[in-house]
Amino acid sequence: LEYTLTKDETIKLIEKFKANTKLKGKDVDIIVLSKNSEADQALLTELLNEKQAEEIFKSAEGFVHEGKVYIIPENIGGVVGVVAGKGTAANRLVNTLFHEILGHYGLRKFLGDLYNTFINRFIKLNKKMLDKYAVHGAGKDYLPESVKSITDPDERMDAYNKLKEDQKGDKDIADHQRIEFIMAEEYIARNFAEFGARDPNIIGRIVVALRNFISSIPMFKDMGITTDQVKVIMAELQQEYIGGK
Repeated sequence: LEYTLTKDETIKLIEKFKANTKLKGKDVDIIVLSKNSEADQALLTELLNEKQAEEIFKSAEGFVHEGKVYIIPENIGGVVGVVAGKGTAANRLVNTLFHEILGHYGLRKFLGDLYNTFINRFIKLNKKMLDKYAVHGAGKDYLPESVKSITDPDERMDAYNKLKEDQKGDKDIADHQRIEFIMAEEYIARNFAEFGARDPNIIGRIVVALRNFISSIPMFKDMGITTDQVKVIMAELQQEYIGGK
């Protein structure tokens, strides 16, 4: 039996999640917005704009905006009880919290003003991999409907490349709104933060990117930062926000 969470259920589960992780007592705002609430719809439209709010309510499970984590409960689906090969809605919520808090919020907080620079550098060094992720992999979930709905993979890639080029030429689009930037963020968040995302090759790619970036910062340039040191940083970042008791 398929099941999605209600707003009240989600709030209670988040409080339980906070109480059993190192989020207890931390200043991390997690806000639940229901797409069945006119007040929540108005709030999201005010935060972003009508088009973005509509897209988020349509399919997003969560997102980070201005240092706050937002969760859309009706988009977090699962099953009632235990079914082989399928997770419960509550389990999916935990994955979503890991994804948003650690993959987005935690990394943003760690890098601060250098976050956008790191993401843009990651894009530059991993273009082919990110293109494949966007068009053929899990990144399809973050494509606009006009591109995602194209069934032929080659045509979808052409449409994706055109979208990237069009956005590069539009000075009104901020870094964080570009589809390439979004794909890089989601790739890192998915493979660094979510349960089950433990492919050593993927983690290694993220570690190397972070090591190279940290080494490019003047104050760290001559310190010879190693991949092992970056792995420690990532582990500490995970423990800072997620480590349970």
